[in-house]
Amino acid sequence: MPYAPIPCERAIEVRTLFTLYNFRFATGYVFRGESHPFWEMVYVDDGAVDIGADERKIMLTGGDVIFHKPGEFHSIWANYAHAPSLVVISFACDSPAMRFFENRFMRILPRQRMLVREILREAHATFGEALDGPVRVVNEAHLGGVQMLTLLLEAFLISLLRRDDAQDAARQAPERHREWGALDEAVKYMRANLAGNVRFADLCRHAGMGATALKQLFRQQMGASPMAYYEQLRMGEARRLLADAGLNVAQTAEALGFSSPAYFSTRFHRATGMPPTAYRKSVHGAGNAASWEE
Repeated sequence: MPYAPIPCERAIEVRTLFTLYNFRFATGYVFRGESHPFWEMVYVDDGAVDIGADERKIMLTGGDVIFHKPGEFHSIWANYAHAPSLVVISFACDSPAMRFFENRFMRILPRQRMLVREILREAHATFGEALDGPVRVVNEAHLGGVQMLTLLLEAFLISLLRRDDAQDAARQAPERHREWGALDEAVKYMRANLAGNVRFADLCRHAGMGATALKQLFRQQMGASPMAYYEQLRMGEARRLLADAGLNVAQTAEALGFSSPAYFSTRFHRATGMPPTAYRKSVHGAGNAASWEE
């Protein structure tokens, strides 16, 4: 019997990869922006960022992806308390189906997250472990690495084209923005009051959220209860004061509002696994170690 060929329509065909980054921005980082004549995809793995896209400003949180069309000016602000991790891929694609992604951002599904993970695994094998810098040297021993990356990217884009819930992100965005704004306000209040005078009721008032909702938000996004996270911030400041500011244990305890150096030492030991005197000795050397009485 004769064999009839099966037409293969290329809905999406990526011609060229330009960049592929995976990095974590420091809180407060600002990328002032650029534009270029090819597509760019920004995927937020965790945390939250504000994205500028021409005249728009959009908040993205973990699991969101946005596409910048060729010629679109785009920028990034890491304005929130939790340092965000991003995957950025820029590429050339002239397929008419790419019009779907113009001015588009959306929340991806678990199976699409798996595709992003596969892209990153292939990128590490193709370019090496560091994906946070501009240099790209292809590992020639990894057969077909760049081709596999373009195929995986095409599969990811096609899977997004097939979805019928692309408007969900637009509906969910105001609520996500409110929650992250509340989280940011709570953490800013904590950082401004590290001397130990923060109560949970104060956090709820500054965040504009009820107790149950704020506890749930902190556990989801910060991995700890609000007051446990506050303790982490205080102990982080204690390490800074002991290591960088040259304060002794008694001075650090006073600066952070502890009732006594002994009580501070107990809390520090519980949080870090070592007494503050031993910590200070480890960073300054035995000759500079301080006692409470210094």
